[in-house]
Amino acid sequence: MNKPEFDITYSQLPAQLYAHTKPDPAPNAAYVWLNNSWAQSIGLDQAWLSSDDALGMFSGTEDVEGYAPLAMAYSGHQFGHFSAQLGDGRALLIGEIVGSDATRYDLHLKGSGSTVYSRRGDGKSTLRAALKEALFSEYMAAIGISATRTLAVFETGEMVMREEAHKGAVLLRAAKSLIRVGTFEFANIMKGEDIVKKLADFLIVREYTDIDIEANDRHQQLFTQIVTRQAELIAKWMSQGFIHGVMNSDNMALSGETIDFGPCAFMERFKPNQVFSSIDKNGRYAWNRQAEMAMWNLSKLAQSLLDLFDENQETAIQIAEEELNKFFPQFMTHFNQLIMHKLGLSIEGAQAEDMMNQTFAMLSAAKPDYTLFFRYLGDVLMGEDESLLVALCADEQPLQSWLSVWRGHIENEAITTTEIAQNMQQINPIYVPRFQLIERALEQAGNGELTAFNHLLKALQNPYIEAGEFADYLFIAADGDADEQTFCET
Repeated sequence: MNKPEFDITYSQLPAQLYAHTKPDPAPNAAYVWLNNSWAQSIGLDQAWLSSDDALGMFSGTEDVEGYAPLAMAYSGHQFGHFSAQLGDGRALLIGEIVGSDATRYDLHLKGSGSTVYSRRGDGKSTLRAALKEALFSEYMAAIGISATRTLAVFETGEMVMREEAHKGAVLLRAAKSLIRVGTFEFANIMKGEDIVKKLADFLIVREYTDIDIEANDRHQQLFTQIVTRQAELIAKWMSQGFIHGVMNSDNMALSGETIDFGPCAFMERFKPNQVFSSIDKNGRYAWNRQAEMAMWNLSKLAQSLLDLFDENQETAIQIAEEELNKFFPQFMTHFNQLIMHKLGLSIEGAQAEDMMNQTFAMLSAAKPDYTLFFRYLGDVLMGEDESLLVALCADEQPLQSWLSVWRGHIENEAITTTEIAQNMQQINPIYVPRFQLIERALEQAGNGELTAFNHLLKALQNPYIEAGEFADYLFIAADGDADEQTFCET
């Protein structure tokens, strides 16, 4: 049994950026789920991860020499309003490990108890919330969207009160970096010690290693690359129908990973202004506003970095604006390309832009199931009857008009329709974390029954491969189900 070598390089940063805190001791900790396959893939010893020693360390019941977890400080714009003091109110950075893939990972607990940043909260998590993040993070990994990965979920033996009593649990996740836009916003309001510069240089060394740390324009290069990563991430989110739910600036990780799965969901029937979050009353973080909100968050990051871009304020602002103006063109390039691939097309430029506009006009009118539309479209090329595709739609007429345009493009492709269909099946999943499936699995898990959770997880970890045992996962949501609400459960 090989215990990993832990360190926390983050603690080398100025002390204003964190507070050392240990997890609250769990009275009766017991593992509920372990991600052994991914742990093995990064060289984390499964025997150690599943051991009582590891569980004692994570649950705060074992005193470990040199173990100095910390809560990270950050600010954030929440629904557009600035909060100067946020931070890890229910989470802890327990250590960093270097995986066998040479990647340094933050290991982070969620639901481990209150910290100095808890703002009167209990710092605890429900088992439901922890298992929900496990389901979504595994699915994101399976469809190629960068995200934190859940390593383990363990019950604490406590009951946690929300609207009613729930089983308490802690989630252990891994991330390439948990530095956020909000981390820089917090550093920017601290005085002295060049905290913003030290944080920026730390992020370069940690996550943007192709930037020369001695270069005079390294901070501009850093911002350029952050913009690029976010443009690609949001394009991937939207191409798959993902709605984060709470795109506050403290929930945007500068590693380009998806973090903090709270009231998130995948769109079922297509609705461009779809909102799932119960707290997003005005649709700020709707599906079709996510690129706009990412740009807004990046503008707040730029404000925090201005002094590093240039000593002259006007020049610094000009640099920031030039880099920010690259976001939307990059986002649209990625998004357009992803949608064309989902349609089985290789067209580019104005032709692709026109096809994308026609596609989303049709989707808005026909209101098909978003995930199954692209999947069944490929099946049509394999000789399947169109009836399944038609059955997805609330209105068939817009679909039929669009299909004739799509077939015209397919006929001009350089490869066979069979090859196109095979390519489409490799990039268009058939299974998605549907609202009803998630709720059913979590409701049962909350009562100690994990059969539905494990069955759904199996499908979500292999979402491109159709299997008879998951046939009941392919239902089409009713029109009224588009307004289902999800909750943070924190």
